[in-house]
Amino acid sequence: MKDMAIVSQHIVNDYPEFLKASKQSTYQFAGKTFQTWNRMLPGQPVATPGVDGLKTGTTDAAGPCFAGTAIRDNWRIITVVMNASPKENKNSRFIETKKLMDAIYQTYHPITLKKGQTITDHTTTTIMNAKKLEQPIVLNKDYTYIALKNQSYPPLSVIKNDSKKLEAPTQKGTVVMKLQFHAPYGYISNTKVPEPTLVLKNNIEKASIWKRLGRKLHLVQN
Repeated sequence: MKDMAIVSQHIVNDYPEFLKASKQSTYQFAGKTFQTWNRMLPGQPVATPGVDGLKTGTTDAAGPCFAGTAIRDNWRIITVVMNASPKENKNSRFIETKKLMDAIYQTYHPITLKKGQTITDHTTTTIMNAKKLEQPIVLNKDYTYIALKNQSYPPLSVIKNDSKKLEAPTQKGTVVMKLQFHAPYGYISNTKVPEPTLVLKNNIEKASIWKRLGRKLHLVQN
């Protein structure tokens, strides 16, 4: 099942023209009209919003199968259903796929975090010898992830933190830390997901010698 999900992902990403054929409910060839085997396309018994592919199949080992794909609100998903029971309903593989697709779209949503946005719990960092020690840090570019409907973004962890090395003066855009979002990607969880990078929002000037000396004296007194 995982292998079929990965193959389907490559078809969608590397050969998007395939969808131009797979989304057609009927096809004219040599003067004849051929009907689709995909019963989830418009006008079909299990028509489902956003479905435009992908491939049906049946084998003795796997039974009736369907690798499906749909796009809603600019978010494409891939599903794989195997060994659906045709005894209950000849469209069982499509009915189960519809349940799966609807559940995904009802439970998750894509989120785009914008360049310059702050991340909760990682909004500032300390820059040694700066005029102002605490400095804002922000995302270096846009990132899109999948999260639960009640989440602003998926759970995250810090995988690299360079903040202790930073000292004024330093430039806006200097990398402070790299994060990793733990997003629900199902069977294709090995999909390469970019690691968000937090950078300094502003150019950082060095504090005067008197201010730096005053800080040291304050530390000594305490």
